[in-house]
Amino acid sequence: MLRRTMRRAWLAVVLALGVFGCPRRPETLVPETVPLAAAPDAGSAQPTEADLARDKVSAIGARVAEALKETAEALWAHWTTGAPLELAKVQAKYDALYSPETLAVVRRARELEADEPQALANLEHHVLGELIARSLAEANAAVANLEASLTVSVEGKEVAFREVGHLLASEKSAVKRRTLWAAALKSAELLDAQLASRNEKAKGVLEPLALPSMLELATETRGLDLDVIAYAADEVLQLTDAAWAEALKRQSELELKLPVEALRREDLPRLMRVPAEVDQAFPKAQVASRGVALLGDLGLYGERGLTLELAESAKKSPLPLTVEPNGPSDVRVSFLPQGGLRDQALLVSELGHALALRHVTAGRFEYERLGTPGAFDVTAELLAGLMSNEAFLLELGVPPALAPKAAQAWRAQRLYALRREAGTVLARLETHGLSDAEARPRYVELMSRALGVKLSPADGVRHRLDTADFLRSASALRAQVAAAAIAGRLAHRFGATWWKAPEARAALMGVWAEGTRNPVDARVPTLTYVPALAMALGAVVPKEESFASPDFGAEVDALFGPLPLVKPWPKAERVAVPDAGVMTGDREPADAGAPLAKPWPRAEQVLLDGGASSP
Repeated sequence: MLRRTMRRAWLAVVLALGVFGCPRRPETLVPETVPLAAAPDAGSAQPTEADLARDKVSAIGARVAEALKETAEALWAHWTTGAPLELAKVQAKYDALYSPETLAVVRRARELEADEPQALANLEHHVLGELIARSLAEANAAVANLEASLTVSVEGKEVAFREVGHLLASEKSAVKRRTLWAAALKSAELLDAQLASRNEKAKGVLEPLALPSMLELATETRGLDLDVIAYAADEVLQLTDAAWAEALKRQSELELKLPVEALRREDLPRLMRVPAEVDQAFPKAQVASRGVALLGDLGLYGERGLTLELAESAKKSPLPLTVEPNGPSDVRVSFLPQGGLRDQALLVSELGHALALRHVTAGRFEYERLGTPGAFDVTAELLAGLMSNEAFLLELGVPPALAPKAAQAWRAQRLYALRREAGTVLARLETHGLSDAEARPRYVELMSRALGVKLSPADGVRHRLDTADFLRSASALRAQVAAAAIAGRLAHRFGATWWKAPEARAALMGVWAEGTRNPVDARVPTLTYVPALAMALGAVVPKEESFASPDFGAEVDALFGPLPLVKPWPKAERVAVPDAGVMTGDREPADAGAPLAKPWPRAEQVLLDGGASSP
């Protein structure tokens, strides 16, 4: 839901830039490169096909782990220091890995049940995704290059198409917003045509790989049930209709002074601006320290293997990045504080993602770095949701007079994002297989309903631009439902300030442990807990759907496992960001309850030797 966030950003960049390049004839086939066991004695049993497949898959997995590590290291250096992003070197080293031959080996291993089913599924989906990305590298580059080059004429000046949203948010005049939006639709139509061309090429890529449509493939790799996610999206809209109408009215009175029926889509960026007084309650200088203080409250401050790069640098990317080059033992977060409500929420969310990555104990890279990101996004959504909790905002130091306004502003932001995601899901599913003449009006109808404002027929040209985000939107919707269910149960068991309870930390570690072996977002029944999400965002839910009974949350309790008694960790008052802005942990997760021997060292004390982030 946080558009600026780069959760799992290395993967997004890999796919967007076509890191592994266009398909080439592999120099060597995977079966020839995989070392097998030593030749058996004459009297010993011959290895079975499953045994050989297991060895081959193990070797493939080791190479994939190497590729992921090198990519993560390259991105980390680029993000934090401005070093050249030399991903072409990674591409050259792994040309033979991401090939149809490799895919065939993994598929055969799945047929033979040569390893854990979910591990093999995660590996196959990863190889397949990289193979498709490489095959569509030129088409994806064409889309990206066109988008980057498109401009919109505004009062005789040319502005970048990508800047339209920012310009709409800063434009006070409704007439000028209408003019800007209309001008931008011309560029959107060009981009729509390029996306249509890319989609046609994708069909040609899938056919020789014996794959279904991109929609079916995407949902398979994320473990999504299309019927369930469609029903959930529709229920989200129904349950939050009244709350969203109230939010639109309130925001319009504050920002635009227009009746709700007069609002258009181009008004939403301006409408959803955070009030200046609320943004001022989250000054740039305090964003990092407040985020780290939350780690202290959770009892997860100072862990070995968790690095926070919070320093300001002219060469540092302003986008957040979380990578794990060496798995859970080496999780790194790069964040450049900007100030404001959204920025504080973004850091809290990014920390949630990093904590979930850090505490996977499944013991296999397939469950740590492959598979659905929803397993980790749930915690990002869980912690981001704290920004609408007045008690949490007071703990951060937000003035009491502003805490209610800040909580209300963040609920409005999350509700807007949630309804947009629900609309995207429905529009993608309901326009699948339709012609443009059929899909565009249906998209306009569905997004008008989701956004609560009237879209014009001309807005239909954006249906590919918006629905191309279906997979992220569907995964985010499911993660938000799971996060709301977990938050409700934590509050029920440990009180309104659950994030300060040591037992809550133990409960969350139980949620994080399996990683993508059994993703937490898939373990929480989505349809059951949509009402919990709606209620968390201020919706009034019918009593029969509110889950107020003592049995509420039984499924969620099962995620936590046993909750051992643990001692509290240091209070948040003892936590501070060092002057240099870089913090690396020095304690093992097993040290929970032990006294804090020392704070995370300053930057000059941190030695990144061969990529290891722990002293």
